Amino acid sequence: MTPFLLFLAILLLIVVVALRLSPPGESVSRETLLSRTFSQILEGRREDVLGDMRALYQKTGQDVGIGMALGVLFRHLGKNQIAIRTHRSLATRRELEPDFLALIHVELAADYLVTGSFTSLGGGASIDAKVYARQTRTTHDFYATASTADDVIMAINNLAWDIGEKIFGLCRRKLR
Repeated sequence: MTPFLLFLAILLLIVVVALRLSPPGESVSRETLLSRTFSQILEGRREDVLGDMRALYQKTGQDVGIGMALGVLFRHLGKNQIAIRTHRSLATRRELEPDFLALIHVELAADYLVTGSFTSLGGGASIDAKVYARQTRTTHDFYATASTADDVIMAINNLAWDIGEKIFGLCRRKLR
């Protein structure tokens, strides 16, 4: 499935769920906007879709489902900061069902997940980190040790640079 078709399927699902959860009364105007929006998506007129989705969002009283679809559209158009702001504002609403809140968190998810542990060993420490890359579904293990408490910050710095070099191709700066 191409990314555009996947985007279209997700957008359709979100809007259908939003309409089922929305109060009745304005269905004709919402349906007209939705119909026009989907026609524009199918025709590849993404910028036109954005205007109609914004209008639909306002017309529905900032319906969370429509807002979610709008955030997905922002992300798909490369407007990531607006997408993040949109999804964050939706996540603060109190009336959200747990499943919908989880969907918002998926949209806010990062490209990398870092987990790890910090273990104190006598006067020193052991630091273990695992980096999971969501797109490639790969994990990378990293570790650092500090022989004394004074060396912990330097060990964390070295660990961060190890991750930066291996995952992001950064060049370690030399300390003067």
